[in-house]
Parts: sequence; structure tokens; C-alpha cells
Amino acid sequence: MIKRICVIALLVAAFMPSFGQHIAISTVDEMKKLGLTFPHLDSVYRPAVDVDTVREEFKTLAEQHAIGSAYVRMLKDFGSYLAINNFTWDKKTLGWDKVYFNADGTIDYFFFGFDAKNMAPEDMPDDVRVNEFKRILTLFIRDYKLPIKARDKFNDSSPTVYEPTKQ
Repeated sequence: MIKRICVIALLVAAFMPSFGQHIAISTVDEMKKLGLTFPHLDSVYRPAVDVDTVREEFKTLAEQHAIGSAYVRMLKDFGSYLAINNFTWDKKTLGWDKVYFNADGTIDYFFFGFDAKNMAPEDMPDDVRVNEFKRILTLFIRDYKLPIKARDKFNDSSPTVYEPTKQ
């Protein structure tokens, strides 16, 4: 019996790292509830590209081009996924994202926000829109995987522009 429990515990431990968090987060309060901070995550997930070449995950120009292309493709794929799920933008919406990836390209955490500094208050998405966006994003990141592999966990970020859906 003890042998069986040990085998099950080993199997669970072995496969646990392959099951990512897949969490979309939009507020600091959500981060706090999960016990997360950017400094802590940044110490666990290396920057994809960084001015400090020792810290960066992707060191060669070819690797940096590949991660840049893969990241842009992910954002475009998400835009398509929003449309498939009947989520459309009626005006240009500025945002940002910071994404924490496992070495296999799966997403653990996808932080997002909308740029209140550069948008008129009336152009900011309301809570209903933000919650629907987050719901769809959560579904998207559950199965999404970048088509590149890394040596270690890494993060990347970008400003984002969501364009109105063309009719």
C-alpha cells in the first residue's frame, strides 16, 4: 500500500510542472490574491530579450527574431479568437500585456491592462467588456502554445492596439 502511494505521489510530482497555471490577470488586487508580484515572477521567468544579455533567454539574433515573430503571431491569433467568440471593438483600444511562459511555450500567466494614460475616459472599456475579454483570454491561453522552445521559463511584454472590427 505504501509502495502504491509513493508511486502515485511520484507520478503526480513528475507531471505537475507540465500543467501550467493558465491565468489571465487584469488588476493588482488579483495578483495579491494569488500571492504574485512582478518582481517575484521576473526572478523566476527570465526576460525573453534584455539589455543584460546574461539574463535574457533568447541570445542570438535568430532566436530573438523567432520569439518576436511568435509573440506577434500569438497576439494575432488571440485577435482572431476574440472575433470567433463574437468579441469586437467598436473603437481603437490601447492596451499592454506581460506574459509568463514555460520553456515549452505554454502560458502560465497573462497580465493585461488598458492604457488609461493615452485614452479618453469614455474610450476605456467598462467592467463588463473587461470581464468578457478576460473570460475569452482565459479560454485562449488554456490551450495556446508558442511554436518555439526555450531553455528556461521566460516572459515577454508589449503594448497592444486593438483595432475596431471592420464590417
